[in-house]
Amino acid sequence: MQCISGGRQLQPLDLPEPSAELKAQSQALVDLIHTEIGDDSISFRRFMELALYAPDLGYYTSGTPKIGVGGDFTTAPQISPLFGQCLAYSLADQMNALGESIVLELGAGLGTLAISVLEQLKALNSLPKEYWILEVSADLKAQQKQAIAKALPDFIDRVQWLDELPTAPVDNLLIIANEVLDAMPIHRIQKTEEGLQEAHVTWNFSENHFDYALTPLDDTLQQACAYLTPEKWPTPYSTEINLNIEPWLKTLSNAMTKGTLIFSDYGYAQAEYYHPQRDMGTLRCYFQHLTHDDPLILAGIQDITAHVDFSAVANSAQSLGLDLAGFTTQAHFLMQSGLPELCIQPAESLEAQLKLAQAIKTLTMPDEMGEVFKFIALRKGHENPVLGFEPRNLNHQLG
Repeated sequence: MQCISGGRQLQPLDLPEPSAELKAQSQALVDLIHTEIGDDSISFRRFMELALYAPDLGYYTSGTPKIGVGGDFTTAPQISPLFGQCLAYSLADQMNALGESIVLELGAGLGTLAISVLEQLKALNSLPKEYWILEVSADLKAQQKQAIAKALPDFIDRVQWLDELPTAPVDNLLIIANEVLDAMPIHRIQKTEEGLQEAHVTWNFSENHFDYALTPLDDTLQQACAYLTPEKWPTPYSTEINLNIEPWLKTLSNAMTKGTLIFSDYGYAQAEYYHPQRDMGTLRCYFQHLTHDDPLILAGIQDITAHVDFSAVANSAQSLGLDLAGFTTQAHFLMQSGLPELCIQPAESLEAQLKLAQAIKTLTMPDEMGEVFKFIALRKGHENPVLGFEPRNLNHQLG
């Protein structure tokens, strides 16, 4: 095992000073991870899993603010209800084709997407039989319940919070997830003069902080890398591999006899994700709306993400018997799912119209969220088209 500090900025980053409460929470998690490491190392995937999901101490399982002004990042549903309203058009189209359906949202944040989706479905006279939310954070779950009950008091009885996926397959299940795939723990891979190696996390006893250590790839990672043409990568080269996608999709597929899955997230097709020029990978950290690339600091109080390899999503889905119904940019999905109609609000004040215009720009412009964020749709047990992907369906890019 070779210890390294390559790519790490060990001097303090230009980030805000965490509060005493956040420091105490982070230190408790550092102690937990340090204990697991001992005098050895753990995979970066395991480190990221603990940093994000360790019970009560991980970023997503603690009660600290995460989304919006008081948190660390902002998502599309927070920018404008237009995002959820457009998604509702696509869901309504699916319900019209499939019949009475249940909508399941994975990781519902502050409940903002659920509210905008349900309000628009009500306007379209297409409310689902039930709306389910699978949420790992007890704090976010409480906020979702409060927000949805306030916004939709007549529908709150049909909203159910799940601790796990249903054990018996559900017919006509529509699963949606916004920025869920990017929060999955990933393996970090480095190409060095010695070949491909995996980045593990170890404890630097002399300086009392986490550090990287390079280890040989196991058989699973070697097989995964064989599909990525690493011979074309320069040296050095760092990237990520998400081995959770296929088992995750399998659990979702097993939860339905027939249905549709629509995911939105930032990412690339495989050829772009593993392009030789993307030699530092895509892993990013978010702390109080500032971005940096050191995941080994601020444990438990910063978000850690990696872009999505949508080719891996498509390939895994098809190996499980799911159909790839569509892949396109966020801008195109929104434009094909009701955005032009929703933009016509002549009765709004000038201030409201300017705010609406700014939201549309943020959601759709190529230099904002319009191109790097993508939508992908999968289906099981039916061949109905999914609204939002034609005529600019980019399935061919997924290889």
